[in-house]
Amino acid sequence: MALQRPFRRTVRQTTYGDFTSSGSLAYVLHPKYAKDPLLFIRSAALIQKELFDIFEYVEPDDKNLHIHSLRILNLLIRICVDIEANLTAILKENGYQKSGNWSMVDYRKIEDSHFLSRFEVSFPSWSGQPRAIRPFASWGLPERSSPSWYKAYNSTKHDRHGSYYEASLEKVVDAFAGLIVLLSAQFWTEDYLSVHVLSLEGRPMDGYSVALGGVVWVRFDGKLEDGDVYGFNWSAISDDDDPFVNFPYR
Repeated sequence: MALQRPFRRTVRQTTYGDFTSSGSLAYVLHPKYAKDPLLFIRSAALIQKELFDIFEYVEPDDKNLHIHSLRILNLLIRICVDIEANLTAILKENGYQKSGNWSMVDYRKIEDSHFLSRFEVSFPSWSGQPRAIRPFASWGLPERSSPSWYKAYNSTKHDRHGSYYEASLEKVVDAFAGLIVLLSAQFWTEDYLSVHVLSLEGRPMDGYSVALGGVVWVRFDGKLEDGDVYGFNWSAISDDDDPFVNFPYR
């Protein structure tokens, strides 16, 4: 049976197979859906601007994926800090409780609620063919290992000298895709104030939607099982004191 109430900070496909049928995405605008969503979106917009500033000097091309620099390293760190902030907000606002500092052991539980491994981001401005990335693909495997871009971030954080070359353009682009996936999995394409740093001309390829920020595309692969989709009537529950439920993380 389809879910009759939405989880906090969690968008899902509806029984129609998409995220927005019949205006069903209206629930993300409710004040109890997420705390300060615009704060997270604005931060990502600043990161996006810096990445595309780099593209003014380094062509977004597969030939340049190995390029590294201090600016690319610093941007990778900023992106991953934002990613950790989003992951923490999802767990915290859904009532997840665990003493001590949270780590990837905790964060990867979000695959169960948001199916992050099934999101794909495409860079249509990439030289040649659009670059398609599934930044959380490793979480769809049984071991749920950390993504390679997150490992590069961790390595450079703890051993700047020895791991400097790991912070490449490839890793920063993949990490940015990870941030886009996280925002999409929480808010889909709702930007709350239409705060776009850049805009993208043309229509996305079949199956994709223009992601938050307007410069990349995002899509969700396949259809969720009947028991995982949203089937609520938002107009029937929107006036409840709290129309949301916490995801039961274990």
